Amino acid sequence: MICTSRMFGQRVYTFSALAESVASYTARAAEKLRAQQSLCQVMRVGIQTGMHGLPEERYSNGAVLNLPYPPTILECL
Repeated sequence: MICTSRMFGQRVYTFSALAESVASYTARAAEKLRAQQSLCQVMRVGIQTGMHGLPEERYSNGAVLNLPYPPTILECL
C-alpha cells in the first residue's frame, strides 16, 4: 500500500484549490508506484477538516475508485 497524505497550513475554501492538491498528491503516489515497479488497482481519496474546530464545522468524506485495469499513465489517475 502506498499512502501520500498531507495537511494544509490553512483552511481550503475552493474546490479548485482542493483538486490541485489532490492532483499533486496523486502524482507523488504515482512516483512511488513507479519506483517500486508496482501497479495500482484501487485508489482512495479522503478529506477532513481539522479536529480542533467547532463540532458543527467538522467534515469528513472519502471516495474509493476501483480501477478496471492498472493504469500506466498518470492522466488515468
